[in-house]
Amino acid sequence: MLNNFFKLNGDPKEIGNESEFKSIVSGVDSEIRDILYRPDILKNDKKFPRYKIHSKTFINVSFTKTKLKKIDFTLCHFEDCLFIGTEIQNCQFHQCTFKNVNTHQIEIKQTYIDPVSFKKNYNRKDIEKSNLAVHLFQQLLDNSRDEEQSEFARISNYYFKKWQGRLSRNKYFNKQPVKINILEFYVKFV
Repeated sequence: MLNNFFKLNGDPKEIGNESEFKSIVSGVDSEIRDILYRPDILKNDKKFPRYKIHSKTFINVSFTKTKLKKIDFTLCHFEDCLFIGTEIQNCQFHQCTFKNVNTHQIEIKQTYIDPVSFKKNYNRKDIEKSNLAVHLFQQLLDNSRDEEQSEFARISNYYFKKWQGRLSRNKYFNKQPVKINILEFYVKFV
């Protein structure tokens, strides 16, 4: 569990280039832990149409302000990771899971990703993080609609509305991110 939801725990190893990260990922270890990825982009090599990552567990890894492009993640698990301001473009996430991942201001475009992957990312009692969940599921909904993935759009819409209700509760009861009055609360919550 992240001690601070906007910062990695401990002293992560800083990665300065794509090749160093790719050599870590291609290693025999199934768990990739305590990495701060600094380059602006992580993408496929010119000789391969897509970069594939299979059966890896990312724990305490930051892809903050990174553009992920033409990458396929299969059977990967992300836990206590940071995707703050990350742009995911033309990627695929097959049977991946996310848990306690900060997705603040994430952008998702032209990507195959099942919204159920994020089902356990935010706990039900985490209403102070409801604005992050609303933004995430809005991005997933927009991506699903743009890519004509009707089943994913339906699921994204369900979670989007679910977290919108929690955001309304957070605005009324905790006065965060903005305060709303009781009338606004009833209109939005119902």
